Amino acid sequence: MPNIDDLIEKEVGVRCAPVVDPLGVGTIGTTVERILPNNPRRIAWTMVNLSTNIVYVNFTNDVSATNGFRIAPAGGALQMHWKEDFHPVSWSWYAVASGAASAVLIYTLEIE
Repeated sequence: MPNIDDLIEKEVGVRCAPVVDPLGVGTIGTTVERILPNNPRRIAWTMVNLSTNIVYVNFTNDVSATNGFRIAPAGGALQMHWKEDFHPVSWSWYAVASGAASAVLIYTLEIE
């Protein structure tokens, strides 16, 4: 009987492993910070905004309310997958929030 690892390996072609919050971010503040490091082994990632503030993310460190992807409060999410989004999935990503201590959940799928 196959398990989830077997199914993912069959789909992707290599063994993969989930990683929760690779940089230990947990919360985003009102100053820009890196939320994901450059990682050519990362094939997908998801970020969920658990806070009541708006969170903005981008692959440049000048992310802002006018330069980046907007993640809505209370469960808004952004997902990136290599088959749809190509190289940016593996790049460094940065975030800033409209309020301090904005809780987020970040998880990735990486080639083992």
